Amino acid sequence: MTRQYVPNRNTVRTRLVLLLLLSTVVLVIASVPAHAATYYNFQVGAWGDSTSIGNLGVRVEIQTVIQPLESPDLSNAYWVGSVLVGGGFIQLGYQVINANICMRGYSTGQEFTCSATSELLSGSTPVWFWQYWPQGDGSSFYFGFGPIGSAGVNGTWHTYAIQPSDNNTWTFLMDGQTVDMLNVPVVPSKLAAQMVAEKLSMSADAGVLGPVEFRNLSYYTGSSWQYVNSLSVLRSCGEGEMCSPNIPFGVQALANNDILVGSDQPDLVNHSTLTSGGIAPSSSLAVQNSTQLTTLNETNLILQEFNQTSILQHEIERATLTQQEPNDTFQVTLVIPSIINVTVDGVEVGSGPVLQLQLSQGIHTISVPAQIQLNGTTVQFAGWVDASGLAMGQSTITIDFTANLVMQANYQPVWST
Repeated sequence: MTRQYVPNRNTVRTRLVLLLLLSTVVLVIASVPAHAATYYNFQVGAWGDSTSIGNLGVRVEIQTVIQPLESPDLSNAYWVGSVLVGGGFIQLGYQVINANICMRGYSTGQEFTCSATSELLSGSTPVWFWQYWPQGDGSSFYFGFGPIGSAGVNGTWHTYAIQPSDNNTWTFLMDGQTVDMLNVPVVPSKLAAQMVAEKLSMSADAGVLGPVEFRNLSYYTGSSWQYVNSLSVLRSCGEGEMCSPNIPFGVQALANNDILVGSDQPDLVNHSTLTSGGIAPSSSLAVQNSTQLTTLNETNLILQEFNQTSILQHEIERATLTQQEPNDTFQVTLVIPSIINVTVDGVEVGSGPVLQLQLSQGIHTISVPAQIQLNGTTVQFAGWVDASGLAMGQSTITIDFTANLVMQANYQPVWST
């Protein structure tokens, strides 16, 4: 079979391989000398259509998936990015890596500068990250990583956006909040917007990659955000600067502008049409185009907005420090939308946004409504998430309490199609 390539695809692939290779050597991801090691880079995802060429920013929603990262694999990364006019490249997303690395810095030629502390990262605590390559030849690059665990707990959704700041330099945002900035001039993209799941390994027989869901790829025109009109399959790989057709990962369309990428997904033909664009069904972004925006925001019913609050992390930290209560009782903290009523063992005990209970040791049943109506909009339960990252999909759960516990209940609107 003849492999097809879009213009400059080889440049994109090579640059990303070099990016991760340099990160591996310079940031002490591996101790093997660069000249003695072979690195395999696998990338699977989707390109936006040609309307996103010339964009001044890109944005996408990515679900956080926590999974083991074992040798010989070096990192998993999930990101949105653009190839820029002049050959530069910029990306933002989250990364899973086991290493002690510099959290922010740059490399110019052969000189590397770390401008922040180094931290020990692990696969159980993914972090947001960004990378910027000003030239296509890989002679220099800039990078930044977020705090440990900054990509959130397992199963949560987060929006990653790259856009211009007021003084026309790049800004990196997660869930609408600025996490970092890069003081270089903004230039338009040369190619279409892209969303990608990527693995770097020292073996062609790589381990698992997600699968991770991406949705609502959009681009910034300079005055507004627009969703892509369509998506096509992106499949790329690298062995050093060589590419093999044996990519062990795939991609499938779940809905409009909604894809699942990584392990055990279909091996679709590169560049083939994947899905139409627009807005993914049951998406929090649909709420942002609704007259109910204010009401939904006030009650924290938007899944995307709800997950970006600091309430859960605050309660997790506080519960971790709380010792077992007297008389064999435990503190149970429930983080829930404010109008949702909670029932424990058949008795209504209150509503959100934060509900703290003392429950005796043993088995208890916690229940929230599976679905409610809010001003004519159906809002449905979207899953429990606990502090360990364990996601539970039923609105009624039975737990054997043997320790303090923090639980978050997620809800999202349901939109007719």
